[in-house]
Amino acid sequence: MAKRLTREQFLRAFECSEAGAISSPEKLSAWLADAEMVDVLKSIAAEFDKSAEQLVCISQLQSMEELHYVAANLNWDDGITAAQAIINHPLCDAGTALLLYWRGQGYWYSKPNSPAAEKQFFAELIARFSDNRFASYRIAYDAVGEMMLPSLKELQQNQLSFPGILLCQYSTMQVAVDEHDYQQFIR
Repeated sequence: MAKRLTREQFLRAFECSEAGAISSPEKLSAWLADAEMVDVLKSIAAEFDKSAEQLVCISQLQSMEELHYVAANLNWDDGITAAQAIINHPLCDAGTALLLYWRGQGYWYSKPNSPAAEKQFFAELIARFSDNRFASYRIAYDAVGEMMLPSLKELQQNQLSFPGILLCQYSTMQVAVDEHDYQQFIR
């Protein structure tokens, strides 16, 4: 059975996720200064009965489980800024980093002509995982079980690769990351 977040943890993580996984209060302030974003943020904040300035950001998350929840519900259409904030959070677990690698399809950035920012992000993630530079290695992430591995044909046709260390088992603790696991906490 997957570990469930406490009510407080879930509410912080859910709010952060629903608000678009804003990296920090400074980034939130910048978005609030953007005429196109302010109304969207105010609308989201109203759902949580608070002002837009009070929305929870990634840097304000307080547990590895909260970070994992946000990572699992991340919208990759917004680029890698939120993913960077998650792996740079002092409580980020290696399993969360692996989730970001596989769901972000990090293997696509193994090509020499990949965009520099994404290529660097995934290279750093791999290096930190390999060198044991995450806060903990307690949350499991099973890329095979979640069917996140590309096919051999896809790898060969696109000249892609990934290091085998990203498939190593090191833990068994799963974290419940589906909103439906927490229906009793949602108003």
